[in-house]
Amino acid sequence: MPWALTFGLCEEMTTWEFFKRAGFSNETFAHRLEEEGYVLARSLQGLDEAKFKDVGIGCGPEEPKLRRILKLVGAKDEHAADVRGMALASETIVRNEFLRAFPNASREQARAFSYSLYNHRSGLGRVSTIQLRAYLDSLTSSPLSSKGDDESESKDESKGGDEQASPETAMAGISSMLEPEKKAPAPRPTPAEPTHWVYLWCKRVGVEDVASNFADNEMTSREDVFAEPALTRNDLKAIGINKLGMQRRVLRLIEIERGLSHDGDEQVFDALTKARCDAVSQAGVDGGGWRVGRCLVAELRERDLLVRRCGGYE
Repeated sequence: MPWALTFGLCEEMTTWEFFKRAGFSNETFAHRLEEEGYVLARSLQGLDEAKFKDVGIGCGPEEPKLRRILKLVGAKDEHAADVRGMALASETIVRNEFLRAFPNASREQARAFSYSLYNHRSGLGRVSTIQLRAYLDSLTSSPLSSKGDDESESKDESKGGDEQASPETAMAGISSMLEPEKKAPAPRPTPAEPTHWVYLWCKRVGVEDVASNFADNEMTSREDVFAEPALTRNDLKAIGINKLGMQRRVLRLIEIERGLSHDGDEQVFDALTKARCDAVSQAGVDGGGWRVGRCLVAELRERDLLVRRCGGYE
């Protein structure tokens, strides 16, 4: 069965239009698939159950809906009855379905309703049979069709039964059937910020983007990073840090951190700094070591600047 001709469609039918016709405008299915690049209905051909579930369609209680979608996408001969419902409803079908939903409606009301859902210029209906039945079913308390459990799923567009349903309410809601609001899935929750040492260190020294490269390779602690043999550029490349500039930067930061760990905590480092400054001062007083003193001061200033750029002392 030629897929595009099954519904009397053009090749450029959108995924959103497909799901509207299938009675799923109240779901987020179209939005999920469009985010994955499936923007045209014909791009859905060949998708299997696993792929639909990968994008969050058909899991758990939604599985019966996925079965319907697979029937419509596959458009196989054995599912011809389901597929025919995707075709645009003729004026006669619209009128008959309206009278089935509202047996007490007048012929004039039925004619006005069907006239609103039929494009007389093109000679085509404006909604599919499935779409029409889903809408009318949403206004009544019982299904309009007894073709089995799968088709009863067309209640997807229902907003709940309405005991006060009438031909007038059906007429008033036509616009919502023709142009339903496309629903987007709820935003995905923001993942919790990692708390392992490597992430906190990378964030502190300004290379947060590569923290996941370490974590994905089971390097999350200080010991993992400083274990012997020392990390090399090839190691960083192996875990996905490919840019030379970032490799050099990370290795330099690791070298600085390793030096800090040898010197001990902040108090020890401060004590070492004071001892070196005292030595420099004494050399200056003695008058014979001022060059050495100036070099030591420059070294201390450079090291202190690097440490502060890396977030300060722990």
